[in-house]
Order: sequence, then C-alpha cells, then structure tokens
Amino acid sequence: MSDSAVGFSMSENLLRVVQLSRDNGSFKIEKIEQKKFPHPFRLLTLDNQERFRAILSVIEEAGKQDEWAQAVGVSIPNDLVLIKEFPVDEDLTSEELDRQVHWEVTQFLPDELPGDYLLSYQRLNFEEASVVVLAFRELVLHRIEQAFELAGRTPRFLGADIFSGLSTVGQLYEPNEGLSALLEVGENKAHLALLKGGDYLLSKKLSYSIAEDEEANLSEDPAVLATFLKKETRRLLLDRKIDEGEMPLSQLFVYGDKASAELVSDLEGGPAVDVTLVNPFESAIVGENLNAELFQNNPSVWAPAVGVAIEALEA
Repeated sequence: MSDSAVGFSMSENLLRVVQLSRDNGSFKIEKIEQKKFPHPFRLLTLDNQERFRAILSVIEEAGKQDEWAQAVGVSIPNDLVLIKEFPVDEDLTSEELDRQVHWEVTQFLPDELPGDYLLSYQRLNFEEASVVVLAFRELVLHRIEQAFELAGRTPRFLGADIFSGLSTVGQLYEPNEGLSALLEVGENKAHLALLKGGDYLLSKKLSYSIAEDEEANLSEDPAVLATFLKKETRRLLLDRKIDEGEMPLSQLFVYGDKASAELVSDLEGGPAVDVTLVNPFESAIVGENLNAELFQNNPSVWAPAVGVAIEALEA
C-alpha cells in the first residue's frame, strides 16, 4: 500500500490526472492536471500509428513529471472494454470457472471486432451465483503500456470507467445496503450500473440513438435526457425482474461529461428516492494549491480518475 497514488483517466478528448493520498483515514486530493488530446481517444486512433504517437506524447508529458507519485492506476473508457455478467454454478472449482468464463466470452465477443482479448473476471456474491467479466482488447492494453513505459511508469491497476466511478462512490459516499445505481452520462451514450449493498450487480450501455425521437439532441436538453434515462432505468429493472414499486432505487449517483445540477433535478421523482451529483472535491479533503478552474464547472467528470487512484493507492 502506497502513501500516495496517481489516477489517469482518458475521456474522448481529455486526459485527467489526480494524485491522491490518505490523511487521517480520509482521502486527500493533492494535485490535479488536465490535458487535451490532439485526437479522440478511440480504438481507431489507437490503431493508427501516427495518431497514436500524438496521443502518446500527451500521456508521456503528463506521466513524466517527477512530482507525481510512483503508484499509478489507469481508467479505460467503457467503450474500449466489453463488460458482461452471466450466472455460474456456485460449486465450480477455479479451473472449471475459468473454462466456463472463456467459453461464455466466445459467445458474446462481436464478430466484427476480431483480435485478441485479455480477460478479467470476478464472482458476484448475491442470491444467484454469477460473475462479471471484463474483456480488454490487447491493442488497447499494449498502447497504454507503451505510453506509460515512455513516461517511466508501470500501472499497478487498470480498470474500466464505470468501476472507477464505483470506487469513488463506494469510498466517498458509502452507498446503503439497498438497491442503488451509478449513472455515467456522456455525450452520445450513458452507462448504468445497478448496485446492491454498494457492490456491483450488473450494468448496461444506454445509447441515445435508441430514443424514439432520434432527431432530438438528448445530451443538450437535461429534461429530455432525464426522461430517456429514467425510462431506460425502469426498463432494465423490469427486464431483470427487480422492480420494487415506484421508487425501487434508494440512491442514484450521477457523473460524467453531461452530468449537471439541472439533470439531477430532472431525474428526481423516480425511480430513485435520492439523486446525487458526484463531487469528489466535496467528499474528499482538497489540497490548498489545486487549480479550481479545472473542476468548478463539472467536478463529477473527475470521478474515474479519483476512483482509479483509490484503487492504485490500496493495491
């Protein structure tokens, strides 16, 4: 366990870096930095050598700074990770479980995305035995490894944004024992994760293109976006047969590029009793010399970087 750790998160256009430490049992945000990518951080960019070199120079410049702690965690955009849950026999041995996971993954990996994947999975301890699997494309992991190797660093923890956000919420907000949810709201899609007792239960990507009025720019109208998100949340609850009345969720934690106080207000009234805009800078101790301009407009976008820094700090 380190005294301090650094979390890197890559949104489509921005690299965000957070240094975190423990201060008398609480988390302290010591430093933050934000840099703009010259190209969107997407699979096609990583697959293009020239564009990747431009991305690499940004990560290298940020990571090489001597004042950053050595312990590093990296949060990968949800679009670059395939996430799937499925039931398993609770009596399976480790070897049997490994074989089943690999077989199941071959059933859901899209044919149009050929290539090798590296798998990470974890048992979910609920009434029905199940696992959640994260499938990382080798290209993505290799590119991240290249970038941080040039910066003289080796990430000790890699995760997907939705799980990094969950780390922030779990450590700074302490979700209650009931059913709650985490909602990452982006420009073109959202990612919804259901939690039970604060632990991951399942998740689903919500593409705005499936909205009935495809001409509406959902992400630019908080009221319209909230209506869509509430409808899709209820749909997921009903599909999984876990709807429990008008307010089945005790808490809904919202963060992301299109998260806002207006959106949170429009999300109130169900299906969650309480809706919270995630703000790590209110829930953690904040260092004296942070550049407030980087987080005052939408502090929630820093949730993945803070969360993966927490994971690296405790690894």
